[in-house]
Formats: sequence, C-alpha cells, structure tokens
Amino acid sequence: MLTPQTVDLLAGGNLGEANAVTGSYGSLELTLVTPTAATDAQNLLGGHQAHVRGTATHTSGATVRFDAVVDLPKAIEGVRFERDLQKEAGHVRIAVDLGTWMDRIDFATASLPDAAGVSTFPAGSQAQNGLVRGVEDTSAYVVTWVEGAAQ
Repeated sequence: MLTPQTVDLLAGGNLGEANAVTGSYGSLELTLVTPTAATDAQNLLGGHQAHVRGTATHTSGATVRFDAVVDLPKAIEGVRFERDLQKEAGHVRIAVDLGTWMDRIDFATASLPDAAGVSTFPAGSQAQNGLVRGVEDTSAYVVTWVEGAAQ
C-alpha cells in the first residue's frame, strides 16, 4: 500500500516505497482515491480521482479541446502482474497507456465548447462513459518488475 498522492502521468515519477508479501503474484489492484488537500495541494484534480485535458484530432482533421474528470465506483482489479517475489531488491513500474483511456470516447458527445473553446464530458454522456471504461480497462496498465535498488 502506498501513500495516496497526485501523479502527473506525462511527467512520471516515483510513487514511494511499499512492502509486499513474498510469493507468487498474478495481478494487482489499483485504487484511485478521491484527493485531499494533503494529496493534491495544487488542486490539480479538482476533487476527482483522475483529470485529463488535451486536444483530440479526428482523422478528418477536426479537433476538440477537452477537459474531463473521472471518479470510479471501485478499484481497478486484475491488472496483470505475473511475478514470483522473494527478498530481491527491485521496484514495480506501472506504465499507463493513455490511448486506451481515450480510445472509446466519441468526442461528438462532449459538451459544446465554452467561451475558451474547451468541451467537457457531461455526466451520462457517451464521452464520459467511454473515458470511465478506458480508465477501468486493465489493459491500460502495464506493470513490470525492475531488478535492483528502488529509484
């Protein structure tokens, strides 16, 4: 178990140290928690578990600037991590495939752009549902064991 903190997925970084039980692993569970003032001092998440923003470009050339948030009803269970851990030094690396997060979104169902030209994903919209399903997709997370001292 790690201490909850806000992570910029584009910047990467060390999430801290955790202790694990020795033995064989087949998967792990990721829990995105609702941030607090202590875990998100800059309020980057705005009280939500995940926040994405950017510009989507359709093959036709049309673009949509977006800003969206996600709150999951439960942990992401069954993320593949096959490893027999004993007492060797090393660390776990988790890579997030943001394409998997975004692939299911129909940007035509996003809100109309605001005055700044940015669309959001209304609750209940296909865009919001697609984003939630992408974040919940266990294939969006690639977990590897890296031998050696933690970095």
